[in-house]
Amino acid sequence: MAKKNRLYVTTMHRWGEYDNHSYNIYVGGSKSRAISEGEKHQMNRGGKYSHGVAEWIPGELESGKLIVDPMRTHKQYLNR
Repeated sequence: MAKKNRLYVTTMHRWGEYDNHSYNIYVGGSKSRAISEGEKHQMNRGGKYSHGVAEWIPGELESGKLIVDPMRTHKQYLNR
């Protein structure tokens, strides 16, 4: 069975919280680019925004899963 294409969405969350302002910075097929764009953007924003990355299979609405948690990346940034 062929592996289905994946789509990665990088979202920046203010202070790493889901309830605060957020915006997408990357949507594409590269997992490594999705993560690196989030890390780069987080550093450029001085840690005010933390990145989360979700993985999706196009056409399957229930397929989404979080692979990078913005709360974790925010804590890592603060503890560096």
